Amino acid sequence: DDVLESGFVEQLIEDNYLSPFPQVQSTERLDRVMSALMEGRVAILLDGTPFVLIVPVTFSMLLQSPEDYYERWLPSSL
Repeated sequence: DDVLESGFVEQLIEDNYLSPFPQVQSTERLDRVMSALMEGRVAILLDGTPFVLIVPVTFSMLLQSPEDYYERWLPSSL
């Protein structure tokens, strides 16, 4: 079987496709992938696509911005 892009893999590994919350996070940002790896998460890379899938995803990850790691706490909380 051929996998053309990361969206196909995302649909295959989701537990509940009717959930309003995503279970897989897709990103192109290297800093987001590296921070997820340092937090103990798994990154799924596919050849030929710029997107990386990060699993597992928590609700707090969806509210987090990569700039939260670079800025001090006051500007990043505004």
